[in-house]
Amino acid sequence: MKKFGYIIIGLIMGLVLGLSSSAFGSEIGSKVDSLVTVKLNGEKIGTGVVIGGTSYLPVRVTASSLGADVSYEKGEVLLSKEPPKILKPEGMTDAERSRYDYVKGRIVYVTNRINELEGYLVNVNERISEFDNRVKTYRGYVEQGGSTYEPLVIQFEKQIEELRKNEANYRAELESLKKELAELEAEKAELESKQTASE
Repeated sequence: MKKFGYIIIGLIMGLVLGLSSSAFGSEIGSKVDSLVTVKLNGEKIGTGVVIGGTSYLPVRVTASSLGADVSYEKGEVLLSKEPPKILKPEGMTDAERSRYDYVKGRIVYVTNRINELEGYLVNVNERISEFDNRVKTYRGYVEQGGSTYEPLVIQFEKQIEELRKNEANYRAELESLKKELAELEAEKAELESKQTASE
């Protein structure tokens, strides 16, 4: 199986290098004769094109599907294939493996939610400060006899009160999520200690 993968990588590299002069020379501006489906082990991984009777495969999709890393540097497509380091759950039960996968996903969700709440808090505090300044300004007008500003003062004070409730809710949720994140990280580390790394 590995041999097959290396043969395919070799073919792709040969295709890229061998066709580079024609693909980027006489083929530029050429009409695409047809589209072809690219399959790996019977599963579609992308779509290639046929130009002048030659098939061109999508390098990134094809190479990635075969486990190769693809990069682009100074006008060259670079492919590399190194055996990956795989964590084997040899010391883990199926239930622990399932829990480990859940914990990893939950950590991503909780981290994103924490970032979102911290953004909300910044926004809420900015709005509270803005409305506080408006209340002070309009209250000054009211004290100078401008009673028409009284409804604005009341409106902004209600908005400030609502924002402070939101702020309290955000802070409570944030505190709870930070505690949960610490527990999840500890559990993840414990579960990972049961795994062994292999080349």
